[in-house]
Amino acid sequence: VFFYVDLQNFAAGYQLNDKGLRIPLTDVQRADRTDSSKANELLDWNNNQRNHGGAEDIPISEDALQMLRDTFQKLRDNGGTGYVRFNYAINAEVYNEPYDFKTMLEHIEQVSEVITEYCDVIGAVECGMIGPFGEMHSSPYCAAEYANQIIDTYLKNTPENVKLLIRTPRYIMNYLCYKSTGKLGQVELNDGTTRAVMEAGNNRYSTLVPFDNIKGIEQADMQRLSLYNDGYMNSSSDLGTWGNR
Repeated sequence: VFFYVDLQNFAAGYQLNDKGLRIPLTDVQRADRTDSSKANELLDWNNNQRNHGGAEDIPISEDALQMLRDTFQKLRDNGGTGYVRFNYAINAEVYNEPYDFKTMLEHIEQVSEVITEYCDVIGAVECGMIGPFGEMHSSPYCAAEYANQIIDTYLKNTPENVKLLIRTPRYIMNYLCYKSTGKLGQVELNDGTTRAVMEAGNNRYSTLVPFDNIKGIEQADMQRLSLYNDGYMNSSSDLGTWGNR
């Protein structure tokens, strides 16, 4: 079973749609806001069209987390396996994520507790969250400085048997650079040498990076990271999954 988990909308109950079971988590993100000045920051939030409606970011409620537990328990009781993606927009809307990025990381920590409890029935987590449908595009948080922290927080807070799926190879390569050297486009090997992750003059990933020999990367973490290719066969690049192949 594939799960969308909506972290933004105020709704109750379950809805079935063409992509699986959608679980709206109630009262997740919003509460009264007295300071609206933040809406003018961070790329001007799409010319102030984010429209908080007098709201601020809050933790996921205990009721919402219990709803998630109840759903995964049904999956366990019926011998099923689930793949899950958490998101803040179940449509093409943009800038629905928490204004404070730390809140998003706290949300990941909260849902990771539930994932850990039910790791026997969760095959993988799609580390989307950002952008429309949680597909990791069209959001300021797609920048490496944010996406790397999203991946890192999931890795640190979920058990090793749960795979983590990322939208494109670029995010994975950026994460490897972040953990190895802290510099985009470069990793350090265990022998002290450095390698560029992109071929010079080409928009292609280098075949000269030995992924089992990168300093600062746990092999257990490497083995957990893979792709979810939402754009498969929709274009020559799978809708941006791949660059120049």
